[in-house]
Amino acid sequence: MRRSKSPVLAAVMVRYVSATACPLSEEKLVDTGLGWPWAGVWSMQARRGVATGRWPATRYLPGIGGCRRGLLAGLLCSAATLTDAAAPQIPVNLTAPQLRVRIDDASAAAAKPLSQGARAGRERSLARFYEATAGLCGVAGDKTCLQNEYYNYLAHIPDSVYRVDGHVVYETGVYGLLWADDSLQQQDPERPFTWDLRVTWPRVDEPADRSNPMSGPVGYALAEEAHARMSGWVKAGWTLALDVRLEGLGSCYISARMTSLAYGGGAHPYELFEVFNWLRSANRRLTHADLFHDGSNWQRGILSLYRQRLGASADGLSDDDLAPWVDHGYLVTSSGITLISHEGLSRAAAGLPDVVLTWADLRPWLSASVPCTEPSRAGGS
Repeated sequence: MRRSKSPVLAAVMVRYVSATACPLSEEKLVDTGLGWPWAGVWSMQARRGVATGRWPATRYLPGIGGCRRGLLAGLLCSAATLTDAAAPQIPVNLTAPQLRVRIDDASAAAAKPLSQGARAGRERSLARFYEATAGLCGVAGDKTCLQNEYYNYLAHIPDSVYRVDGHVVYETGVYGLLWADDSLQQQDPERPFTWDLRVTWPRVDEPADRSNPMSGPVGYALAEEAHARMSGWVKAGWTLALDVRLEGLGSCYISARMTSLAYGGGAHPYELFEVFNWLRSANRRLTHADLFHDGSNWQRGILSLYRQRLGASADGLSDDDLAPWVDHGYLVTSSGITLISHEGLSRAAAGLPDVVLTWADLRPWLSASVPCTEPSRAGGS
């Protein structure tokens, strides 16, 4: 099915391609974690996962892949390499110990803006990553596994500390690993019998002079959303990855993207991209009624504007294809709403980009009681 009626988006599975999967002439082909190799030439210098090829706004999940040797091996061996400009930044021939030194140095550099407590939390998270990776790669017995995991992690570090509405956000990781002597799910007797879980979790650094907007019910609600997806990780397949990224921490709205990926064999992982929106004044999840007034026919109006802003990207898509994203695929921030990018990028299908609609764009359909919609108040935290 090319399009889904639920908010499905690509999280990108990445892989270091070894001689076990590719011809010898291509054994050093590396996908940087910014996109699939056939989609174009990627730059390791890109930030927030924005690729230099034809797919904008690709968010990738760090450390995915490891030893799933059969996944899209032919496609991964088909095309691009790193750009010349990127190669000196992260050479493709580093050993695992060399990569670990770079990870330590890059992690320390990224953590400089953080408080002492946040830096300590990042260090504990990195130690968990090393332990989880050693377990996964030790079970699998694939000599390229450790390099693959380290390359992917290293590529993501610059994105792991970021600012949202004046707050500094840093990421930590949650990892799980299950292994057995035979396939508990009676799947593929040739593969290593491991199931791994990866969660990228955002935390707001809390300097002494300001409060943490994620404390209290909103933090619990977002955690419950993550736990609901984590709880089925073994049932979901061999790999489950969940990336949670905060997008809005304003005085009125808090929002987050939740990108999950599950791989259980076959050519493609299953991908799901969802949104989380919170109304701070009511201390609860945001509803359509909090933004749009009855009788305004807001879905039809926003759908028309969405299609207009997408331009040629929406060619070949019906209103039925786009309607679910208007209904439950938008993030609310201080500046308006963002209709999230989506479609399965791992399936080599060009995805739709993020589309931002400002409060001014939305004014014909907004309820009179909607808070924080004036330009002078937008962006406040």
